[in-house]
Amino acid sequence: MIQSYKEILADLISFNTISSLEANKDHGNTNLISYVKDFFDALGFYTSVYKVFDGKYNLLASTHKDTDGGLLLTCHTDTVGFNIEKWKNDPFILDHADDRLIGRGVTDTKGFLAVVMDFCANFKKTKLPLKVLLTADQETTMSGVVNYVQNVPLKHDLCIVAEPTMLYPVVAAKGYMGLYVDILGKTIHSSNPEKGSNAINGIVPFVKAIEDLEENYKSNFSDHRFSVPYPTINLGKIIGGHSVNTVCDNVRILFDARPIKSKSETEIYNDLTKIAKSLSNTKLQYKIGRLHNDIDLFDCNDKDTIDFIMKVANKESYCINYCTEAGFLSANGPCIVLGPGSIKDAHKDNESIEVKQLDDFLYLLSLIYSQLSLKMKLF
Repeated sequence: MIQSYKEILADLISFNTISSLEANKDHGNTNLISYVKDFFDALGFYTSVYKVFDGKYNLLASTHKDTDGGLLLTCHTDTVGFNIEKWKNDPFILDHADDRLIGRGVTDTKGFLAVVMDFCANFKKTKLPLKVLLTADQETTMSGVVNYVQNVPLKHDLCIVAEPTMLYPVVAAKGYMGLYVDILGKTIHSSNPEKGSNAINGIVPFVKAIEDLEENYKSNFSDHRFSVPYPTINLGKIIGGHSVNTVCDNVRILFDARPIKSKSETEIYNDLTKIAKSLSNTKLQYKIGRLHNDIDLFDCNDKDTIDFIMKVANKESYCINYCTEAGFLSANGPCIVLGPGSIKDAHKDNESIEVKQLDDFLYLLSLIYSQLSLKMKLF
């Protein structure tokens, strides 16, 4: 018996697939991948599992084996973590209240996946290849989608990348850089601080330099398709110090930057390196580094694809300030970011999604597949 998307979603939510840069908080996606593989195997899809890391896998399911073209529906399998004390109920048990479904990942992006699985179990098949891609570690390093693009050279005619967009098509997204600066001083007993160099004292000059840099970006670099039109820099976390009676010799500030076309990842990194060099002196050294590889910005410049998806979805397109997997998948063909739910509900406590959004997405998928089949003359 074929399950409905609500039943499937309850199963998907039950798998803890939290990904984190902190090893003690990081979980794999093995059980979820196995569950989804069994589902598609039972439907007669061709399935392939690709190892990204130990415990982290991608899955590709397709109506046609090793075939270019067609519709690719892709979503990430991982979620962000949570503070259990702020949840009303167990985040891994699907709850239903006031026409909304509640659980970790319902919006970002297990709701998308549940509907896709429901659709694939009941769709009217045409000659157009239909592919479903599940990726690992989107919430951290994007290693899953990078692994797919590097190892699976299949092209697509259209790729729908899951993000909660309220079913509005997204045609551009900013890039992303995870960064750090190490401020290095000299440690000594706090009773004689002049003989040391306190790295904590180096925080304020760096913060001021970043503020000045961002003001420069606001004035000189912009893309007004985005609600925040300039490249942003956010200082997110400070790590450092040994004890209250010791001069601190090492502070690390973790921060991110979100590039746009007119200010690239390389240019931003060079600007930060110049800041580090200008602030370094005989007492304190500043060193800039990357936490992981930069994430490509996404910009769909295929007018035919944009016009097609806006017509089928009956909604105007827009651009988003956050990053997606589309920047990588664009190498294999045109991409549109689209999915049920609101980004305002993603990552939050008691994450929820409106049932109507999922119902509407199920209907929209059938329209996209059938209309693309007609467009490609593969009905």
